[in-house]
Amino acid sequence: MTFLPTLRRGSLGGVSVTNASDDDLTPREEIYGHPESTMPRRCSTLLAVSGLILVAVALAVSKHRTAVEAITAVGGFGLFERTVQDDAVQWPDAAEPVELASWRTDPRSKLPLLMTVETIGNVTVAYQKPSRARRVLLLFHGCGHDAEHFFQLPEERIVVRKALTEHYITVAFSSKDRRSRCWDTEWPPEQNEDIKAVVAAFAAFSARERLGSMPVFALGASSGGQFVTVLAHSMQLAGIVVQVAPGLEEAINTPAAAGRHVAFVHMTNDRNWASPVVIDESAGMLKKSGASVVSFSCAPKIMTDTVLADRIDDFTPSLSAKVFGMLKDAGVVDWRGVITDDPRSGLALSRLQFPDDDAGRALGDVVLLYTPALQEELNVLYSAHEFTSEYFDDLLRWFDDVLKASS
Repeated sequence: MTFLPTLRRGSLGGVSVTNASDDDLTPREEIYGHPESTMPRRCSTLLAVSGLILVAVALAVSKHRTAVEAITAVGGFGLFERTVQDDAVQWPDAAEPVELASWRTDPRSKLPLLMTVETIGNVTVAYQKPSRARRVLLLFHGCGHDAEHFFQLPEERIVVRKALTEHYITVAFSSKDRRSRCWDTEWPPEQNEDIKAVVAAFAAFSARERLGSMPVFALGASSGGQFVTVLAHSMQLAGIVVQVAPGLEEAINTPAAAGRHVAFVHMTNDRNWASPVVIDESAGMLKKSGASVVSFSCAPKIMTDTVLADRIDDFTPSLSAKVFGMLKDAGVVDWRGVITDDPRSGLALSRLQFPDDDAGRALGDVVLLYTPALQEELNVLYSAHEFTSEYFDDLLRWFDDVLKASS
């Protein structure tokens, strides 16, 4: 995900100033402001309409470096917000980098993805049904994304393939706001336009597909993660997965959360909006409210010359090796294979140096073609605020455990 939506009380737009002493603030409040604030404190936001990205690409097809810079400058495939770190917050030490498990050799990587896209009510839905469907997984994107991206971007495709293999009908939704492409996190849910639209759309889908009492889980990332914590108050969900998001405070810090099953997936280098400190505080709130909570922490990954080909469909091993070599030459990747700077702030792809000849231009054009996927994978390797397929096998087992405990 490339945009970090605001943890807020009430609707976006107003600012409430309080006189609370900074000494009395929790880590969550230190970053986002006192609980009575409606906007985060000490934040700076960079917004760019994703349509401008497409314009930049169209204008720069023959000037691949410019196009890559234009895309990476706004964080890849959407929008992002940077929150200034505060020295008063004690961040945990960085986790040791780990190797990614091979995906290319996983039999599930060969499963064909056959996305169906339609509009149900006024909501765009992308879905695929497995043979012998037995459960449902609802998917909610982050800002700057669409339902279709769950069938187009590499990490999302891995999740969908794994879910289909386990006989989950995968149903992805697009937010109503097609400008920022963020989800409405208005509270209470009765006043939330996206909640009303999604609930109605899924009810129609469920009736048409005769899903009956099939268990339903929901997974959301970033803005989508905030959204599913609200959705859980309006739909019968067996469990929710909140990726790289702390959850809307009103939705998690309430007795109404009692009995819910919540899994957090966060990243150790995500030190702003969904830092490990803030995720721990959210988990504590939920447990205090009576919810069952598990948490998974994603450490930085070791980049190799084959990892991009292993994760991105149609990305050849030779291209993966070339991009890896250029990133090392540019100082983006150190001797261990670890990305040393935030791929967003460091504009990693823009630092690639292509030879000024036909071969170099051809290579640049290929890299440009894969820029959204490359940006996503670099963010995952760095482990900072991105949709990830890591731990999804564990989450599938957690889904099983949730249903066993409820039976």
